[in-house]
Amino acid sequence: MVELIAFSVGVLMLVSSAHADEKQSGFDGEAYLCDGTQTHLASYIDVIAFNEFMKDVRSKIVAPDVSNCASGRWQTLNLISEASEPEVGSMRTAFVFPWVSSSRKMQSFEARYANDAEMLLQLALACETAASGRGVCMRETLETMPEAFFADSPVFCSLVEESERVPEAFGPAPAVAIRRELPFLCSSLLGAEGQNQDAWWQSVDSSLFPATLQE
Repeated sequence: MVELIAFSVGVLMLVSSAHADEKQSGFDGEAYLCDGTQTHLASYIDVIAFNEFMKDVRSKIVAPDVSNCASGRWQTLNLISEASEPEVGSMRTAFVFPWVSSSRKMQSFEARYANDAEMLLQLALACETAASGRGVCMRETLETMPEAFFADSPVFCSLVEESERVPEAFGPAPAVAIRRELPFLCSSLLGAEGQNQDAWWQSVDSSLFPATLQE
């Protein structure tokens, strides 16, 4: 029990300091967006660091230099922002589908959480300029994904019926104190049984965007 408490406290210290010091996770937001060889998010801290980085970008606290991005996610996102209907919808689906494919390869709860949270973060970016609005765009894109992906997702399981949710399929979730610090978690993992999709989406929106930019 002492070891578990020490572990929980240690992770919480990292979580609480991720915004102040992204380097604790080795995460570089600008490189992640611009460098095509940059690895995917792999940990709880990576997810928190990138989410806080993007909130700072949206708040204009930081301004990453992506003017010379020759490859990587930023270039793809630019192509999506310049596309028109109906092509843009299929482009968004194709952009985020690799995370769906990767989900079956995950070997732990943390890896699956990081994969699915990264997908959500990238989908939010892909929908920034959607004519239908960010929220509608995100919902419509997710509707094109296979339902089996949502049931065992620690992020997206709120999008299926409660009886179908198995968010711990890839291993045990972290301690409750840690879960409370993680953005985007499925409501079942937060002890919010019965929470509907709208409540989960509201939670996602408040985690993704500064209050001044929330719809």
